[in-house]
Amino acid sequence: MVYSIVEMNEMVRYGRWDAEAYTPFLRSTLEHLKSHGRLDSFATITHPGEIKRIYHEGKETVPFLRAGNIRPFLPVVENALRIAPETALGLPQNRLLTNDVLVTRSGGLDICVYLGSNGAAYTSGEGLIVRAFGDIDGAYLAVYLNTSVGYALCKRAIYGNGAPPHVSPAYLGEIPIPRLGATEEQAASLVRQAHDLLAQASNFYPQAEAELLERLGWDEIDRAPRELFYVAEWDEMKSHQRADPEFFQPHYARLRQQIEEKGALKLGSALKFLDKGAQPDGYESGGEIRVVKSKNVSGRGISWEGCERTTRGVWGKAVTARLRNEDVVFNATGLGTLGRAEAIRDLPGEALAAVDLLICRTDHTKILPIYLALFLNSPAGLAQSDRAQTGSSGQLHLYPQHLREYQIFVPKNADGSIDLAWQGRLADKVLEASGAKARARQKLDEAKALVENAIGM
Repeated sequence: MVYSIVEMNEMVRYGRWDAEAYTPFLRSTLEHLKSHGRLDSFATITHPGEIKRIYHEGKETVPFLRAGNIRPFLPVVENALRIAPETALGLPQNRLLTNDVLVTRSGGLDICVYLGSNGAAYTSGEGLIVRAFGDIDGAYLAVYLNTSVGYALCKRAIYGNGAPPHVSPAYLGEIPIPRLGATEEQAASLVRQAHDLLAQASNFYPQAEAELLERLGWDEIDRAPRELFYVAEWDEMKSHQRADPEFFQPHYARLRQQIEEKGALKLGSALKFLDKGAQPDGYESGGEIRVVKSKNVSGRGISWEGCERTTRGVWGKAVTARLRNEDVVFNATGLGTLGRAEAIRDLPGEALAAVDLLICRTDHTKILPIYLALFLNSPAGLAQSDRAQTGSSGQLHLYPQHLREYQIFVPKNADGSIDLAWQGRLADKVLEASGAKARARQKLDEAKALVENAIGM
């Protein structure tokens, strides 16, 4: 049994009565760092304001970072929702400056540093803004708060026993911040190098998607106005066994016709295997087997480090849910997540797909896995997911029989053979993006190790 005996004066000094705040590790950490200044002596901590959640699209809008965009070390800005410029002007306290550190307030605890330009993005009230002043670098702060020591101290700043608990700005301000001299500069430099690599990666993938859509002629389809009303014949509804109006929107019929004219292949005819994942009968922290869920599939990679774990006993039973390299996992549930796909390339160990994913194995003489994922994530692929979805509100679903009917754009050569060389060129661009991301991850891991070694715990 691990326990602590805490004196009353210590509880009064920290203003905490919860046992979790006084674990032996936390107490030894605080003792080790007691000579260092507190976070609130190096930074201001602000809870940004909330707004009525009305989002917009378009080039003139402003990225609005929510909790899901705050990831370890660096935020994900590409998929952020956007607000109108006039809305942003009314939120000066939400305006981000370069080197601001963001900390999620509730739910899972994530910490990152924003390295974009001043005012290029705003954040929501779902996170706290830690704005460093003086000679301390926000990039170093983000690294330190993601180390085992810093992260444990951030968790200590969580209060409340409801669902969900929240991070207290006052408790966060008490965290001791070690000053590490040249190590701070080295760690911050590695974070900026990772940021630059991720910026490169964000260019490679759109280039591949743009080339795909240009060859398909997507702009022509996308520019056509969407009908506000239309008629579906009873025989057509009966044959599809569907009565939802979205399924019969003429826009989707035009898309399928365009794909058929340019070069189409029904996905079911190019698959060697298609099945749903499995629902593990239990999860186990530190288990040997990763479980990939819909939340781990972003459409731009799989978050292996974020996967839950299960036991080898579950692995033995879930044979059809076992993942292999070159599998394509397809997100079959959720509002906003439905239709995202990813081709597995560097499987980090044994892993299972959860029940909210479909597993596809393609005939590589017809469709390359990376190209298939690229197409499914493109507007032309997601449009087919929008058409095929079933359910309402947040409980949207796609099933294997729906995915088999997708029309995949597969251009052909002059002799009628499938242009696999072109698929391969686009796949190479996707791999370039993945390679840059992997190098960025190495930089962040190096920065974390550097700071942890300097702390000496």
